[in-house]
Order: sequence, then C-alpha cells, then structure tokens
Amino acid sequence: HEKDVVELRTTPAMEATPYIADTVRCINADLPKDIALIGFAGAPFTIASYAIEGRGSRNYVEVKKMMHNRPDLWAQLMDKLVQQLVSYLHLQISAGVEAVQLFDTWVGNLSIQDYTTFVHPYLERMLQLLGNAAPVIYFGTGNSHLLPSVSTLPFDVLAFDWRTPLVSTWEQLGCKAVQGNLDPIILCAEQRAIGQQAGQLLHEVAGRGGHIFNLGHGIIPETPVDNVKFLVDFVHQHSAR
Repeated sequence: HEKDVVELRTTPAMEATPYIADTVRCINADLPKDIALIGFAGAPFTIASYAIEGRGSRNYVEVKKMMHNRPDLWAQLMDKLVQQLVSYLHLQISAGVEAVQLFDTWVGNLSIQDYTTFVHPYLERMLQLLGNAAPVIYFGTGNSHLLPSVSTLPFDVLAFDWRTPLVSTWEQLGCKAVQGNLDPIILCAEQRAIGQQAGQLLHEVAGRGGHIFNLGHGIIPETPVDNVKFLVDFVHQHSAR
C-alpha cells in the first residue's frame, strides 16, 4: 500500500541494530587471525519482495504489479531499502567484517528487461554508497540470464548457484573472481558422492586464481553435519592453497 511505503522510516543501523556490531566484535575476538569474517545482507529486490508479498512466492504477482503499475512507488521503496541496507553493511564493516555478501534470492524470477529497469540501478547505487569500504560478493539464484548485466557492476566477486556452469560462465563474463557452486543437496548423499562432485568442480577450475569454493545455495536442515565437515576437509586437501 502507498501509505506503508510513504510511512516507512529509515534509521541509522547503529541506532536500530547496535547488537549486530557487538556480535561481530565478539565473533572476531574468538576467531583465529587468519580467518576472515564475512558480513551479509539481503539485496534490495529480495527484501522488497518479502515486504510486499509477505512470504516467498512463485510468481511475485504483487511485486510485479507495483513495479509496472506504480513505478514511482517502487522507486521510493527501493531508495529507502538501499539507504537502510548501506547503513547496515557499513555498521558490520566498521565493527570488523572483512567482506560483505548480498543475497538476491528471488532476482532470478525477473526478465532481463524488468531487472534492468527495476533492480540494476539500485544495486549500482548501493555500490556507489558503499564505496571501497570492503569487498562485495553478490549472489542470486536462478539468475544465469541476468549475469551479463550484473557483471557490468563493480562487484568484487560474483557467486553462482548450482545451475550456472561455473568455468564457462566465468570465462564468458570475464569477472575477476567467482564463488561457488556445488549443489547443496549433494551433502545429503554419501561421502563418496560428495567427494566425487567436489573433486569434479575443483578439477574444472584447475587451481585458477580467483575461485572461492562454496555451495551453490544454502545448507538445508536435513544435511548431516559430518558431511559438511567432510566437504571442508576434502576441499582443503584437494585445492590449491
């Protein structure tokens, strides 16, 4: 509703969420010096989607209706979210995180035209406001068709989901660094299969500089913890250090 967007307030993150800074400092105090802490936030489009739809959605009817029926209202909402998210990330960076990651979980639902019109400018604005405060990783799901446009933005790292061919996409985009992209569901299989899939990914990358091994999405609750530990050990043993 227009009234909700107009009345939505932005608040400096240190005032709204000071406990986040305290949490970052406490975690850093217990971390070995050679382990970096990464901060994170939802990207503006995904946060807007949750706010408008109230939940995850298959078609994002209400989001797309606002985009196309009220682009002025959409712009107002996105401007406020950018301002708030930049404040939130700056808080984490000032508290000691060494990099930040933006999660754009729902952006793959958009066409190239809608992404270019309604999302890309706000990601660009976020990066301008963040400046060089810390390296920024950008992660979207189901967004292979959007990556050529995303790659024109000065993100330090692009993270790929498990459906995106890692090496060929990396070469096509010419980006400096990439993160990904093992299918997280393989962690529910036997460790033999986990090693096979992780080994294949590492073989394809072939020690190329700029690759950060990671899953292509989050770990699901059913994942055995021992399999996660196995994967971490396997990657350390089989990747270039």
